[in-house]
This record gives sequence, C-alpha cells and structure tokens, in this order.
Amino acid sequence: MNKKRGVSPIIATLLLIAIVVVLAAIIFLWARGFVNEVIMKNGQAAELTCDEVNLASAIDYTNNQVQITNIGNIPVSSYKIKEISGGTETITQGEHSLGVGMSDSSSVSAGSEIKIIPVLLGEVEGGARKTFVCKNEFTPEQ
Repeated sequence: MNKKRGVSPIIATLLLIAIVVVLAAIIFLWARGFVNEVIMKNGQAAELTCDEVNLASAIDYTNNQVQITNIGNIPVSSYKIKEISGGTETITQGEHSLGVGMSDSSSVSAGSEIKIIPVLLGEVEGGARKTFVCKNEFTPEQ
C-alpha cells in the first residue's frame, strides 16, 4: 500500500493566495520608485516655477567673490555654485536664502567658470516641505 499524502486543497489555495499577495506587494513597492513626487511652489510644479526665477550675479575677481541678487518675483531658498576649472566640476551650497530683492555673496576660486543654480522650497502632497534644484543655471557677469 502507498501511504503518501498530499497537501490538502484548502492549504494549497491559502499558499497560492499568500504568494500572490506577497508578489503584488513587491511589484508595487518596486514600481513606486519610478514615480517622482511633484513638488509644488506657488500653486504650480516647482520645475515650472524655476523658469520664473531671475538671478543677477557678478564676479569680483580681486576678492574672488560672486555677488548674487534675486531680481525676480520668486523667493529662492538657497543656491548652488558650480565651479568648472580644468575639466573638474565642483558644486558648493550657498549659505543663505534669497528673498525677492535680496543679495548674497560667496567665495569662488580664481579663474574658474561659474554657474549659479537656484534651489526652491516647495510642498509635496500631505504638506511636507522639500527642496527642488532647478535645471536652469545663471552665468555671472564678468
């Protein structure tokens, strides 16, 4: 006589349901990483608000300083300074926010190409605040 027993149909069904639920959760968490949160600034997407940012900047080579002024209508929470020298790119974070009409200065290396990148502070769904680094860059006047 053969005394082999298989898994009961109820247990097999529960195992299949558990496997499907676990796989669905894994796929959901994996796919969620492809969707970016939309950061809102002034009622529109922050990347659209970046087009309205207007910074004026000038370099003082005698003191190795760059002067940055917000001449637009959008407050800038901070800024990044990209310095390109000899094929090397260095990015530093500005220390102050630039409200409308405000100015700030920062030290730069002598002889490097300078780009100013605005950083905006916006909100995501749920009210949390997040920063958004704009893609547009401003070149200081020589």
